[in-house]
Amino acid sequence: MIAFGVLIVSALLTFAQVDLMDMYRLMGYPERQIEQMQRYSFFTNRNCFLFMSISSLRWLGFLLYAKKYFRRTA
Repeated sequence: MIAFGVLIVSALLTFAQVDLMDMYRLMGYPERQIEQMQRYSFFTNRNCFLFMSISSLRWLGFLLYAKKYFRRTA
């Protein structure tokens, strides 16, 4: 759970601070491919932030629900 929390916080901070297309440039994507992604991409920084927030809350809810099926052994 701690690792999941750290991963989500890291991703949310990244999407809040770094432009997604700039991140692709730094990863070495060709400019032509980045232009295509900008033209047809649903995932802007705002959408990525919302998607990560919603999906992480759903995943966290599932983990908390599934927790009752696992017992601690001494």
